[in-house]
Amino acid sequence: GAREPRCTSSQGCECPCHGSKYNAAGEYEDGPAPRNLDRFTLEVVSGRPIINTGSVRATPRAKTKTVQYPQGVTCL
Repeated sequence: GAREPRCTSSQGCECPCHGSKYNAAGEYEDGPAPRNLDRFTLEVVSGRPIINTGSVRATPRAKTKTVQYPQGVTCL
């Protein structure tokens, strides 16, 4: 239930509660997390992006990463 804060220097997300780390695409990199970050449906309504947080798409840990991590110093 913790929010995954963006880490500008590593260009990823790092959970301060449990230490899990994710690359910029939300793919699991390190820590106790069992999978990637959740994905949500996105649509544009009247030119504004709307994120449907009621429609969660959980994905397993990526076997092939789409983005290198870290790209700089980690925040944890």
